[in-house]
Amino acid sequence: MRNTSNKAYHGYIGQVPGFDYEALSVVDVHLVEGTRSFTELMWPEGNPSFCDTVHSFGRQLRELEKMVRRMLLESLGVVEHFDRQNSELTFDLRLAKYGALTSQEATVALPPHVDVSTITLVVQHKVAGLQVLTADGEWLAVPPSPNSYTVLIGQVLQGWSNGRLRAKLHCVMVGGDETRYSAIFASHPKDDVMVQVPEELVDEQHPLIYKPFSYPSFVNFHHSEDGAKSDDSLKAYCGVQVVEVGA
Repeated sequence: MRNTSNKAYHGYIGQVPGFDYEALSVVDVHLVEGTRSFTELMWPEGNPSFCDTVHSFGRQLRELEKMVRRMLLESLGVVEHFDRQNSELTFDLRLAKYGALTSQEATVALPPHVDVSTITLVVQHKVAGLQVLTADGEWLAVPPSPNSYTVLIGQVLQGWSNGRLRAKLHCVMVGGDETRYSAIFASHPKDDVMVQVPEELVDEQHPLIYKPFSYPSFVNFHHSEDGAKSDDSLKAYCGVQVVEVGA
């Protein structure tokens, strides 16, 4: 319970009615200071093996995230923003546990949602559960593999790209008697950064959709009552209002 954060759902998550789910967050997992801070919180007497392993994992996933993000920026023709974007991002690791259910039929362990991150990398450990909604409106099960990662675009990248890249709706379904574990690595802007659409991504065919926004403020809105009521929390929070002028 000491694993806290100033941003909603960025620290410990658990004790949620109707869901047998718990998760812990390692903030700034790519930095020695970040993993050490989390380790000392959990083990005041120290746990260097855990600290070294998680820090190494975080550093390598950071390189994978950067490679994927560079490819995305190249596809949009704005790779010149890559270095600046790197300096504005930080990286967290969420360690999640989905309790075993008595039902053999798959049931919802985590309801359909989009990530608020820039990019999310998901690692499933042995037990499947992740499902992603396709463009055709079908839920696609993502099988676990020790040699692969699932890449999900988050709402920050959707906003930054002026809607050229879209956050994908996904959920977790579990069943049977096995406990599911996953590691979720996410990039997101630092607290003092304003997310703003590059001028190159705004033109007549792609008018500005989102105003500049702060990540912590958006996250807290997304998880607020008003954000939960919205079909598109990013649009509700910072969407550009189009005013039609009569003839």
